[in-house]
Amino acid sequence: MKRVAASEYDLLTIARAIVGQVPVDLVEPLLRQSRQQPSRCGPTSLELVKQTLSRGVVLQLARRGGAFRDRYLIAGEAVEGRVWQRYSELPLHFSTRSMRLLRWLTFDPVGEKTRSLGRNRPTLGDQILLYLTADLLERAGLGRVIGQQSGFEQPLVWLGFADWLYGETPPKIRAGDFRPLLEQPAILECLQPDFSRRWLEMERTKRHFREPAQLTQFGQSQEAVLSAYLDAIDGEGRRDLAFFLMDATSRLFDVEPDQRHWVGGLDPHTSLQARSQARRAAGAMVSAINRLAVWHREHQATRFFDDEYPAAQLLLSQWENLGELRLARARELVRQLESLATAVEA
Repeated sequence: MKRVAASEYDLLTIARAIVGQVPVDLVEPLLRQSRQQPSRCGPTSLELVKQTLSRGVVLQLARRGGAFRDRYLIAGEAVEGRVWQRYSELPLHFSTRSMRLLRWLTFDPVGEKTRSLGRNRPTLGDQILLYLTADLLERAGLGRVIGQQSGFEQPLVWLGFADWLYGETPPKIRAGDFRPLLEQPAILECLQPDFSRRWLEMERTKRHFREPAQLTQFGQSQEAVLSAYLDAIDGEGRRDLAFFLMDATSRLFDVEPDQRHWVGGLDPHTSLQARSQARRAAGAMVSAINRLAVWHREHQATRFFDDEYPAAQLLLSQWENLGELRLARARELVRQLESLATAVEA
């Protein structure tokens, strides 16, 4: 049996919780406590951390979507199978940023102190670990920390946790920021179910916003993230990676929309202008569906002998999950929100 110091054992326990090997309730006390930080970790604990991350992160990706038998585009062709059948390998490297992240979680009381995670560009492994850490913090009731600790503002985390990262100004995120993820698209494919669940949850929390300014900031951040992401996947010929958006919208509009579920919680005593801006911003995710509808018309027009025909058929099958009825309901919601905003301004 390998032996490590007590502080190293706590760090390993948190690492295992991040990758789903330890229940959240067992590590919540560790996340909230403060303890003396050793100058360095021993070689045994470092090797165990490396094993935990390299194996655990891949297993998490499989559990969150990679183990499903799905179809995605590879080199313009629809390829069916589980992620390990579609890709021969998923190379992941964890830099010193990941170790700094684990040391911050272990030795500083989370939510009371922030720590620099380093200036080096995060690897894909670092980004996935940040994403899984954000998920752990939210489930531990510490979601607010995601927006307080610098370093979480990465494209992958923005895709899953825009509700915790938004601020006074929209994020300066560009299509090019998603390029590293699109070079290893298996990650985005595995997380499609996660993204769908998270964006559905984000929409359902909007009814609880009281301050119009906060809802406006949230919606503008959603718009910035989705705009950059859709630009990125369109440019790389990977429109299939917008499936999570169609899936979340489909679930959201199983019934007729009611604008009160988006803006019903706004304080009526705030200014009319502020509430008008908030109403428009509240429909950010739903408005993005209009861009997917334009793509859908392009796919319908693709002919059998066109090179894009196999890809178009896959994308048309994805659209069936949304359908024209739910699209009409989504557009009706946007109409309600904008008509209310127009009425307020008038």
